[in-house]
Amino acid sequence: MSQYQRQSLPKTRMGIGSTEAHLVVIVKRYLGIVGLVFSVWLLGYFHFSISWVLLVVFIYMFRIRQCTQSLVRHKKLNEINKNKEQYTKACVHELPSWVFFPDIERAEWINRIIKKAWPYANRYVDQAVFRDVLVRLVREASSTLADFSFQKLDLGQIPPRIEGVKVYTDNVRDQIMIDIEVIYAGDAIMKAKLKGIVCGIKNIQFVADIRIILSPLINTIPLVGAVTFFFLKKPSIDFKLTDAGTLVDIPGLHDLLLVQINDIIASMMVLPNRQVLPFVKDIPI
Repeated sequence: MSQYQRQSLPKTRMGIGSTEAHLVVIVKRYLGIVGLVFSVWLLGYFHFSISWVLLVVFIYMFRIRQCTQSLVRHKKLNEINKNKEQYTKACVHELPSWVFFPDIERAEWINRIIKKAWPYANRYVDQAVFRDVLVRLVREASSTLADFSFQKLDLGQIPPRIEGVKVYTDNVRDQIMIDIEVIYAGDAIMKAKLKGIVCGIKNIQFVADIRIILSPLINTIPLVGAVTFFFLKKPSIDFKLTDAGTLVDIPGLHDLLLVQINDIIASMMVLPNRQVLPFVKDIPI
């Protein structure tokens, strides 16, 4: 037997993380740079002012910055969804409120229930919440939204998380008051139609404090006369536009759209505005 054994190198595997995948990334970057250079050349060819060139470069750089910030936020919320304990140890300065306020309880058991039931809730939430309730609320918010409708609703596989729950029962009479901290960074896809134009959103990020009031308490089933719910303050919302929405996904217009959406939500569900679901007739709310 020879002193040295022949060593065989592992075979090259093509796919994710391989030379082929890196080549695709390089080609995409190259095409992006070529598109930018061509746009600048086109502006010069038609004798546009240098201000237009600077504007194009500014929009391109600002768009990259927005996308990067959105990806960072989405990654952070996904880390919370996947491994709460590991994220808590890594980000001590961003601990949820239940760490600092002992009267706010963790809700991991609720999150486990939501995670298990989420795939089965897709059809119900689509019909009962979005099409029957949300569409009505949006149409009532403004006359310009009278023909608003949903074209596609897919809640995806990633459910929302409840970070903390606080229940008030001591200083309230004939009612139960619940404050819930909710975060969402899922894979839902939504498409809506307005004035014949279809606009979609994905990569939705959502952080909100919701108050739910079960009142009045009654002596017959279902024991609660009505459910009232609202946001304690404007929720933090971000998303990526698709379809016709990409036309306004540029600096300034995207932020303006977020402001408009926040205003619509505020007019419907941010305190002092609220939504009431009565369970029993002739009950004072």
